[in-house]
Amino acid sequence: MVTNVNYRMYNQQSPLIGFRQNVSNRSRTTITFQMKKILGLTVLIGFLVTCIVSQINTMRIHSAGVKMTELQAMKKNAANENMNLLVQRARLMSKKHIEKIAAVELQLYLPIESQVHKL
Repeated sequence: MVTNVNYRMYNQQSPLIGFRQNVSNRSRTTITFQMKKILGLTVLIGFLVTCIVSQINTMRIHSAGVKMTELQAMKKNAANENMNLLVQRARLMSKKHIEKIAAVELQLYLPIESQVHKL
């Protein structure tokens, strides 16, 4: 044998008689009743698990929606209360209200012209 020389043996090609029949016979497998039963149970269990997970997610989304509605109502109530407190603070800090409280509770009045002495 000579080194560094590629060689190939001559193979006589035989005609492929009945080739398609062999492929179809080879690829055909029979599924037994027990295998069908296991496959059916697997598909059924997968479907049930998917339904359960879907229901759990739906319930979580619904409860989050309810909680969000409650929080929005609380926010609205807090905003209304804040507005009422701001109005009350403005009323209490008004000059007219302060003069009224000073006159009624402390008997303090604004001085008249004759009481004011200019230096």
